[in-house]
Amino acid sequence: DLDFFTLSMRNVVGEGGGAAHAVLGTVIMALAASVISVPIGLLTSIYLVEYGQGRRLSQWITFFVDVMTGIPSIVAGLFAYALFEIILGPGTRMGLSGSAALSVLMIPIVVRSSEEMLRLV
Repeated sequence: DLDFFTLSMRNVVGEGGGAAHAVLGTVIMALAASVISVPIGLLTSIYLVEYGQGRRLSQWITFFVDVMTGIPSIVAGLFAYALFEIILGPGTRMGLSGSAALSVLMIPIVVRSSEEMLRLV
């Protein structure tokens, strides 16, 4: 039924309700994470391919990208939640911390894939 995806939760108990807010929140968090991670990943891969060949900084960046690839998602999520809870204070909306955690997980993938594509050109 399409109403499940287009309607908001009407009440806590009883019949009715939908997942419109959950779907919208997921899309917003994914877009925010993409806005954060795609420029960082692209600029990093451009540096690694074009300017950083054989330099010590590029070796460190490659090492940290490899380490970031192995970060479990629960660790990234808890770290981002704790960091934003400390910075913004308790009781704030945590969509920003979810986007930050997702971008930490996305950056190594963006770096590796764009680095491979740039090496082919």
